Amino acid sequence: MRAADSIGRRIRTSATLVVTLLAGLALTVVPASATEGPMFWVGDVSIDEPSDAARPLLVRVPVTLSDPARAPITFAWRVSGGTATPGVDYISPFDFRTFTIGERSATQRVGYIPIKILDDDELEGEEEPETIEIEIFAWDAPGLLAMKRFATITIEDDLDFSGVEGFERGLLIGEVSALEGIGGGATSVYVPVVIDRPLDRDVRFTWQMLPGFSSADASDLRVTTGRGIIRAGQSVGGFAVAIKAGLVGEGPESVALTVIPDDQTIVNWGGLGFLRIVDVTPT
Repeated sequence: MRAADSIGRRIRTSATLVVTLLAGLALTVVPASATEGPMFWVGDVSIDEPSDAARPLLVRVPVTLSDPARAPITFAWRVSGGTATPGVDYISPFDFRTFTIGERSATQRVGYIPIKILDDDELEGEEEPETIEIEIFAWDAPGLLAMKRFATITIEDDLDFSGVEGFERGLLIGEVSALEGIGGGATSVYVPVVIDRPLDRDVRFTWQMLPGFSSADASDLRVTTGRGIIRAGQSVGGFAVAIKAGLVGEGPESVALTVIPDDQTIVNWGGLGFLRIVDVTPT
């Protein structure tokens, strides 16, 4: 088989686009005329680049489902654009990659696209943060519709807390958007937390929802506080927030989040981060 054939062969019909992958899996893009059925949403992520990252910064882009994956669903994704430079600002995947939701549980509602951010030793600039555009272009569940299949990773200014008297390190919470499920259950979404420079020990913290800064109600979450961690030697960690399935038509909501480090020499530099919750709506 030729190298080009091993990457994949695309066949277009009037209704679907089929992509044949290495393993022979057929992934189908649902035609745009479809308007009813379970849906998925690719979330946007905003994160600060650490000032001294010893390793690439792993960013997890959430792909959330309106309904649990009763059977495994495989998605194909690729980088489709953005202002960030491949190989300089991030590790660019070759052509496309795949991931699957529902392999571990029949109630699973979320999967993640992994992107590794590189420390390019340059300030990103407050006015023009760098971006990476992600696209899901195929999936193997013909009845599944794309409510949103494009996402943006925004890389903000370098987080540098060195030289601030009384504190050893600073933390900053990122921002993530996710689809609120329907029909019961919950969607557990990972929220990133960056430290400006990695430590040789684990950094543990408590996260909390701040109702006074949130348009969402505390009842929208399974719990409003919990624990999170950044592992030793890592520049990013985080915590999971479980969003309860709700009713269609509530409108977009935001959950304001803060973190309180156990170590008093580490400060929450950014104050608040946000989890944006989006309702299921017809395409």
